[in-house]
Amino acid sequence: MLPKNLTERSKHLKHQKENMFSQSLLSSLQQMRNQNKSVKWIFDFKQDATKKDRTEGWASETFLGLQYTNLFTWLSSGATVLEPKFVQPGSHFLLEIADFCSFWIAREFGQNIKRVKVELPSSQLGKVFFHATKGDGNIEYIWTKEGMPLKRIYGVDGMSIVI
Repeated sequence: MLPKNLTERSKHLKHQKENMFSQSLLSSLQQMRNQNKSVKWIFDFKQDATKKDRTEGWASETFLGLQYTNLFTWLSSGATVLEPKFVQPGSHFLLEIADFCSFWIAREFGQNIKRVKVELPSSQLGKVFFHATKGDGNIEYIWTKEGMPLKRIYGVDGMSIVI
């Protein structure tokens, strides 16, 4: 639950953002190294960067903090892993595909919670990697072609039915 005090709320949200970013980096690094692949992280800037170069200082600090941990060294198997790059939104077609997929997965989650049919279920996106942090702090993940594993991760019965 978010604190009511605005300063405390801001600190809480900042910590949550950095924690989710760390989990995303470590999780994707683990998945790619398990398949003997390297990683090259590219993210959209949160804001338009057309008029000037921008940096995401918080992301750089988070990455550099992770980079020197034993876990990161073990997951990377000693391979060189470069810092994530942030680019102008819409500047790469793969980022647009990622946006498309994340929109429909988020929509499916929301529609399932409301018990409403979803127009494009995640099962039609091919093999998808689902990663979630549960309420107790444990991390759950799965590769599947069967669609969003709502029951496994959240204990919610899904109803991914095409209209």
